[in-house]
Amino acid sequence: MTSNEMAVEDIEERLRADLPRDLYEHIARTRVRAVEIAIPCDVDPEKCGLAALLHDCCRHFSDPWLLNLAVEFCIVVSDVERDKPVLLHGPVGAEMARRNFGVTDEEVLDAIRYHTTGRAGMSIVGQVVYLADKTEPGKQAIVSKVRSRSELRSAVLGQVDGLVLRCVKNAHPIHPLSIEMRNWLLEARAED
Repeated sequence: MTSNEMAVEDIEERLRADLPRDLYEHIARTRVRAVEIAIPCDVDPEKCGLAALLHDCCRHFSDPWLLNLAVEFCIVVSDVERDKPVLLHGPVGAEMARRNFGVTDEEVLDAIRYHTTGRAGMSIVGQVVYLADKTEPGKQAIVSKVRSRSELRSAVLGQVDGLVLRCVKNAHPIHPLSIEMRNWLLEARAED
């Protein structure tokens, strides 16, 4: 932890006080799940836990507020995000983690930024948080134990495939970053 980063306990306390109860409970379950996934994959559980703790710190913000903060933070807003501003809670949350909680680790910030859409080249910490968010015990997704990095990649691909299928079924646009991540994961699997 650098001198400008808040202690994890202080971040927890602040989030518990500031967030709606059900959102904080989701965050807490996601954090536990992230650590569970990280350990057998030989990924830093503290980084994964911190990213999971902050991944939804802006999820409760209204659409207009997310759009305004994106402009204020110089975040490029895609057409899909403009149509569905809730998708901005990751990029806005990463900037809030930097500004309000002193997080400087780029891998943690990227995991927060892309936990909803994913992206090609996503770090292993990002993949852990992405999967943990989708498979924490309060969600309907079922995933067997992840015991290795290749199993992690397969589980993340399964989640992306499910997202794409739901979007197609419901006639929703698919974020371009999600498509790019899916293609990247397929290429990585072919190289295994």
